[in-house]
Formats: sequence, C-alpha cells, structure tokens
Amino acid sequence: MPYTPNPQHRNRAYAGIKSQWTVPVIDEITCFEDAANAHWFAKDCYWGIKVNDGTILPLGTAPPPDSCNAHFAKFVGDSHLNWHGYPVAHWISPWDRPAQSILSVWKDGGYISKVQMARIVRGKKCAL
Repeated sequence: MPYTPNPQHRNRAYAGIKSQWTVPVIDEITCFEDAANAHWFAKDCYWGIKVNDGTILPLGTAPPPDSCNAHFAKFVGDSHLNWHGYPVAHWISPWDRPAQSILSVWKDGGYISKVQMARIVRGKKCAL
C-alpha cells in the first residue's frame, strides 16, 4: 500500500486549522506500516499509535484552541488506494475517535487502560 505524507500536516501555515505531526516523517510512515500490519482497521481507516517501552508517545499536536499533544493517528485512503494520515484529537471530533474495536485491541495489548478507553469512547481528554 503506497503511503504519501500530506504536507498540510507538516506546514505551520496550516497549524491554525489542521493537526501537525511532530515526529519525523520516517516515524509517520512507520506508524502507518505498523497500523496496517497489525490490522488496526475500522471506519474505513487505519488507526496508529507510537509506543516506546509500553508508553504511547505523542505523534503531533491538535489545532487551536487546544494545541496539545495528539497520541493517535488516522490514516485514510483515496480512490487509488494511496494513503495519508494525520494526528487526531479524539476529544474534538467524533470522526477522529478510534473505533471501540481498535481501542479494545490497544487495551488488551496493554497500551491503554480500561479507564482511558472509557474516556476516549466518551470523547474526553485523557492523559496517556
């Protein structure tokens, strides 16, 4: 599956309206590949996280007014099956909330707790 980073999510000119990656491009691509290989697919999207020593690391920042860390990535494909992604603030938009099936896999894998999962499902901010 081809993956092409979307420059709008790496361009400060769009930071006021679009989330921005803060990890290097190689980590963005790896996050997509890891999500695809793990079959973290739901709602026609792949959902990604970056984990180090069992801790989910921030992938980017949410747009204002929050401008805080975003720990999940959403990867969408076009009609040619080319994929791109962006960090999501799950508390801002219900469309940017990972599916409960994905959250369950992450909970079972020890990446998030049951309490964190419940807060994410409800669209609440939570410390990861």
